[in-house]
Amino acid sequence: NKKWLECTAEAKKNIKKFKEIEPWILSSWARCASALAGKFESPKPIYEILTHAGQHQIDLFTGPWSKPLLTDICRLRIQAVELDWKTNANAAWKQLEEIFKISNLVDKDMMAKANCLGGEISQSKGLLKSAKTLFEQALSMNETKGCRDRLNSVLLALNEKNQERNHGKNLLYF
Repeated sequence: NKKWLECTAEAKKNIKKFKEIEPWILSSWARCASALAGKFESPKPIYEILTHAGQHQIDLFTGPWSKPLLTDICRLRIQAVELDWKTNANAAWKQLEEIFKISNLVDKDMMAKANCLGGEISQSKGLLKSAKTLFEQALSMNETKGCRDRLNSVLLALNEKNQERNHGKNLLYF
């Protein structure tokens, strides 16, 4: 824990000093914040770095740092959702919206994870049709048992069957 605290403190200090390499420092800070958030099971360190990136208009889309930094930021957003959605669904949803805005730049597996998490949030709020759509989008990008199970749960709640056919019979996936 101590090394991650020191890492984030150094990143905050150095990001102010070395503006010309700010995106690289932000990328290091992202890894430290992620580890720290995981240790404490709190999204607070993640929200701190995301706030900094938003306030300082860090360019995530151009420059040699763009791809790794964009990936780091998206991973942080997903981690924040995972840590926060059961207690603060609105804050979690805002993080997903930020990922959805740049979906064309985010890798397929990360978008699948974001859609599945969005489906979970929608399902928890009783928005079953929205949950169904998000789970289906996630599964079209990356088939996972957890997301498939959640979709089946929603389909049962909606009293629908998956349209897959096997020897002329509708099947639910289990």
